Amino acid sequence: KLFRLAHLLGLDGVETPVTMPTAMTPGQGHTSILIANAAIGDSPVKAKQLMVKLTRGASRQPSSGSQETFWRNLLQHLLTLRGRVFTCVEPSTCYQVFTESLLCSGQEANIQLASQLLTSSLQTPSRSEPQTSKATPTSGFSYQLPYDKSVELVVHAAREYFNSAANYRDEDMTLARSCLALIKERPPAIQSE
Repeated sequence: KLFRLAHLLGLDGVETPVTMPTAMTPGQGHTSILIANAAIGDSPVKAKQLMVKLTRGASRQPSSGSQETFWRNLLQHLLTLRGRVFTCVEPSTCYQVFTESLLCSGQEANIQLASQLLTSSLQTPSRSEPQTSKATPTSGFSYQLPYDKSVELVVHAAREYFNSAANYRDEDMTLARSCLALIKERPPAIQSE
Protein backbone atom coordinates (compact mmCIF):
# COMPACT_ATOMS: atom_id res chain seq x y z
CA LYS A 1 0.00 0.00 0.00
CA LEU A 2 2.67 2.47 0.97
CA PHE A 3 4.70 1.84 -2.19
CA ARG A 4 1.59 2.62 -4.26
CA LEU A 5 1.19 5.80 -2.22
CA ALA A 6 4.78 6.85 -3.01
CA HIS A 7 4.24 6.09 -6.71
CA LEU A 8 1.00 8.07 -6.93
CA LEU A 9 2.51 10.99 -5.05
CA GLY A 10 5.45 10.98 -7.42
CA LEU A 11 3.06 11.23 -10.37
CA ASP A 12 1.79 14.50 -8.94
CA GLY A 13 5.30 15.82 -8.27
CA VAL A 14 5.21 15.38 -4.50
CA GLU A 15 8.58 14.29 -3.21
CA THR A 16 8.20 11.34 -0.85
CA PRO A 17 11.06 10.29 1.39
CA VAL A 18 11.25 6.49 1.28
CA THR A 19 13.45 4.46 3.60
CA MET A 20 14.37 0.80 3.44
CA PRO A 21 14.99 -0.67 6.90
CA THR A 22 17.99 -2.98 7.04
CA ALA A 23 16.27 -5.58 9.20
CA MET A 24 14.16 -8.19 7.44
CA THR A 25 10.63 -8.62 8.68
CA PRO A 26 10.52 -11.98 10.48
CA GLY A 27 8.60 -14.61 8.56
CA GLN A 28 7.97 -12.43 5.50
CA GLY A 29 11.26 -12.72 3.62
CA HIS A 30 11.26 -9.17 2.22
CA THR A 31 12.17 -5.67 3.30
CA SER A 32 9.37 -3.34 4.37
CA ILE A 33 8.95 -0.04 2.57
CA LEU A 34 8.10 2.80 4.88
CA ILE A 35 7.11 6.32 3.96
CA ALA A 36 7.82 9.10 6.39
CA ASN A 37 4.66 10.51 7.98
CA ALA A 38 2.40 8.01 6.21
CA ALA A 39 1.66 5.94 9.30
CA ILE A 40 -1.90 7.17 9.72
CA GLY A 41 -3.37 3.99 11.13
CA ASP A 42 -7.14 4.24 11.21
CA SER A 43 -7.24 7.94 12.00
CA PRO A 44 -9.46 9.89 9.59
CA VAL A 45 -8.05 13.14 11.04
CA LYS A 46 -4.43 12.17 10.29
CA ALA A 47 -5.42 10.88 6.86
CA LYS A 48 -7.20 14.14 6.04
CA GLN A 49 -4.22 16.17 7.25
CA LEU A 50 -1.92 14.18 4.98
CA MET A 51 -4.32 14.58 2.05
CA VAL A 52 -4.32 18.36 2.60
CA LYS A 53 -0.51 18.40 2.59
CA LEU A 54 -0.46 16.31 -0.57
CA THR A 55 -2.93 18.46 -2.51
CA ARG A 56 -1.39 21.74 -1.37
CA GLY A 57 2.10 20.43 -2.17
CA ALA A 58 1.09 19.13 -5.57
CA SER A 59 -0.63 22.40 -6.43
CA ARG A 60 2.69 24.24 -6.04
CA GLN A 61 4.45 21.94 -8.52
CA PRO A 62 4.77 23.07 -12.13
CA SER A 63 2.61 20.98 -14.42
CA SER A 64 2.91 20.32 -18.09
CA GLY A 65 -0.28 20.69 -20.07
CA SER A 66 -3.64 21.93 -18.97
CA GLN A 67 -4.15 23.07 -15.38
CA GLU A 68 -7.65 21.62 -15.44
CA THR A 69 -6.33 18.23 -16.54
CA PHE A 70 -3.68 18.42 -13.81
CA TRP A 71 -6.33 19.05 -11.14
CA ARG A 72 -8.67 16.37 -12.45
CA ASN A 73 -5.79 13.87 -12.42
CA LEU A 74 -4.95 14.93 -8.87
CA LEU A 75 -8.53 14.24 -7.80
CA GLN A 76 -8.35 10.78 -9.37
CA HIS A 77 -5.12 10.10 -7.50
CA LEU A 78 -6.74 11.21 -4.24
CA LEU A 79 -9.66 8.86 -4.84
CA THR A 80 -7.27 6.03 -5.66
CA LEU A 81 -5.29 6.71 -2.48
CA ARG A 82 -8.51 6.73 -0.49
CA GLY A 83 -9.44 3.34 -1.86
CA ARG A 84 -6.03 1.78 -1.30
CA VAL A 85 -4.40 3.55 1.63
CA PHE A 86 -6.76 6.02 3.34
CA THR A 87 -9.60 3.54 3.74
CA CYS A 88 -10.67 5.22 6.99
CA VAL A 89 -11.69 8.34 5.03
CA GLU A 90 -15.04 8.83 3.32
CA PRO A 91 -14.98 9.63 -0.41
CA SER A 92 -16.65 12.98 0.31
CA THR A 93 -13.57 13.98 2.34
CA CYS A 94 -11.44 13.65 -0.82
CA TYR A 95 -13.75 16.07 -2.59
CA GLN A 96 -13.70 18.49 0.35
CA VAL A 97 -9.89 18.51 0.55
CA PHE A 98 -9.61 18.80 -3.22
CA THR A 99 -12.12 21.66 -3.45
CA GLU A 100 -10.50 23.54 -0.60
CA SER A 101 -7.12 23.23 -2.34
CA LEU A 102 -8.61 24.64 -5.53
CA LEU A 103 -10.20 27.53 -3.65
CA CYS A 104 -6.97 28.34 -1.78
CA SER A 105 -4.62 27.90 -4.77
CA GLY A 106 -4.29 31.63 -5.43
CA GLN A 107 -5.45 31.30 -9.03
CA GLU A 108 -8.75 32.58 -10.40
CA ALA A 109 -9.04 29.70 -12.91
CA ASN A 110 -8.79 27.17 -10.09
CA ILE A 111 -11.41 29.01 -8.04
CA GLN A 112 -13.74 28.81 -11.04
CA LEU A 113 -12.96 25.10 -11.42
CA ALA A 114 -13.91 24.64 -7.75
CA SER A 115 -17.34 26.08 -8.55
CA GLN A 116 -18.14 22.84 -10.40
CA LEU A 117 -17.82 20.97 -7.09
CA LEU A 118 -19.86 23.39 -5.00
CA THR A 119 -23.60 23.61 -4.51
CA SER A 120 -24.14 27.33 -4.96
CA SER A 121 -27.76 27.59 -3.87
CA LEU A 122 -30.23 25.87 -1.59
CA GLN A 123 -32.49 25.65 -4.63
CA THR A 124 -29.89 23.68 -6.61
CA PRO A 125 -29.90 19.98 -5.87
CA SER A 126 -26.37 18.71 -5.27
CA ARG A 127 -25.03 15.61 -6.94
CA SER A 128 -24.67 13.77 -3.67
CA GLU A 129 -23.03 10.44 -4.45
CA PRO A 130 -19.26 10.78 -4.32
CA GLN A 131 -17.48 9.03 -7.15
CA THR A 132 -15.13 6.37 -5.84
CA SER A 133 -14.10 4.72 -9.09
CA LYS A 134 -11.80 6.09 -11.72
CA ALA A 135 -13.28 8.32 -14.39
CA THR A 136 -11.63 10.01 -17.32
CA PRO A 137 -9.83 13.19 -16.27
CA THR A 138 -11.71 15.28 -18.84
CA SER A 139 -15.18 14.19 -17.79
CA GLY A 140 -17.28 16.53 -15.63
CA PHE A 141 -17.31 16.18 -11.88
CA SER A 142 -19.98 13.73 -10.82
CA TYR A 143 -20.24 15.05 -7.28
CA GLN A 144 -21.03 18.36 -5.67
CA LEU A 145 -20.49 19.11 -2.02
CA PRO A 146 -23.64 19.79 0.01
CA TYR A 147 -24.67 23.43 0.29
CA ASP A 148 -23.62 23.85 3.95
CA LYS A 149 -20.16 22.38 3.27
CA SER A 150 -19.85 24.54 0.14
CA VAL A 151 -20.54 27.69 2.16
CA GLU A 152 -18.09 26.60 4.85
CA LEU A 153 -15.25 26.00 2.37
CA VAL A 154 -15.90 29.25 0.48
CA VAL A 155 -15.92 31.30 3.69
CA HIS A 156 -12.72 29.59 4.90
CA ALA A 157 -10.91 30.32 1.62
CA ALA A 158 -12.13 33.94 1.56
CA ARG A 159 -10.87 34.45 5.11
CA GLU A 160 -7.46 33.03 4.17
CA TYR A 161 -7.19 35.50 1.30
CA PHE A 162 -8.48 38.40 3.39
CA ASN A 163 -6.04 37.66 6.23
CA SER A 164 -3.08 37.46 3.85
CA ALA A 165 -3.92 40.65 1.96
CA ALA A 166 -1.55 43.56 2.54
CA ASN A 167 -4.29 46.12 1.86
CA TYR A 168 -7.71 46.40 0.23
CA ARG A 169 -6.16 46.68 -3.26
CA ASP A 170 -4.18 43.47 -2.86
CA GLU A 171 -4.88 40.71 -5.40
CA ASP A 172 -5.84 38.45 -2.49
CA MET A 173 -8.89 40.67 -1.88
CA THR A 174 -10.00 40.01 -5.47
CA LEU A 175 -9.57 36.28 -4.90
CA ALA A 176 -11.56 36.51 -1.65
CA ARG A 177 -14.42 38.20 -3.52
CA SER A 178 -14.21 35.57 -6.27
CA CYS A 179 -14.65 32.84 -3.67
CA LEU A 180 -17.61 34.55 -2.03
CA ALA A 181 -19.26 35.09 -5.42
CA LEU A 182 -19.43 31.32 -5.95
CA ILE A 183 -22.41 31.10 -3.56
CA LYS A 184 -25.45 32.61 -5.27
CA GLU A 185 -27.48 33.15 -2.14
CA ARG A 186 -26.22 35.30 0.70
CA PRO A 187 -26.48 33.28 3.90
CA PRO A 188 -25.32 35.02 7.11
CA ALA A 189 -21.82 33.49 6.86
CA ILE A 190 -21.30 35.02 3.41
CA GLN A 191 -22.86 38.38 4.35
CA SER A 192 -20.60 38.74 7.38
CA GLU A 193 -17.53 38.27 5.20
